Amino acid sequence: MANSINLIAFGTFGNPNGFKQTFFVGSKELAKSVKTFDLNTNAIKLFANSKVYAIRKEYANGFNSIAYSVYSYAREQNSDRSGTFIGSSILYTNKIAKEHITIAQLNEFHNQLVNKNVSNDTISVNHSDKFSVVKPKDFDKIEFHLREIENLNFRQNTDNHLVVFCNINDNNLNQFFEKSIDLLNVYDTIYFTDNQEVAEFVHQKGIFKLIQNVGEKRDFDREINNL
Repeated sequence: MANSINLIAFGTFGNPNGFKQTFFVGSKELAKSVKTFDLNTNAIKLFANSKVYAIRKEYANGFNSIAYSVYSYAREQNSDRSGTFIGSSILYTNKIAKEHITIAQLNEFHNQLVNKNVSNDTISVNHSDKFSVVKPKDFDKIEFHLREIENLNFRQNTDNHLVVFCNINDNNLNQFFEKSIDLLNVYDTIYFTDNQEVAEFVHQKGIFKLIQNVGEKRDFDREINNL
């Protein structure tokens, strides 16, 4: 398993299952050792109609890995608990693809996941194993576009997390993800959202660092320059 490309879907399911994640494509060994994609809802939380993208590094099962994820708000069956979600991730070991390819594949997978498993804003199954998923049509071509990850220390866990309030259209996200590789030496996970409620929640809790990259505020660019 020199390079592997893993496709993961996850969500919160309420009692008795709680948060669950399932590897639909990829390494069974890695699936056992990789960290969960659950969110620390004391620090960051999804609200109705909100979406959060994330990039994180991890040293798992002897492999350097980078995961790109997207979370969107969805309610649990028989529960009015807040901060619940459904999500998707593409996790690479050792090499990564161009960011625009990853974003296109991630969005395609996630849109189908939501279409097939969420109705009236509510997740319609009680475990990620039961998700109905569709592999993106060009997923198998990703392996022809892999490149080395440079200048990143995977074994150093900083336990720092960054949340960026910004425009998350594909073009912006492409640039943010590209520049984030260097920043993963400072933060283990970097989240991106355009939702004001999510940003205000992060700000109020003060557990994760919150910065803005909208209008005149260019905090993300400043973080990069500080490196």
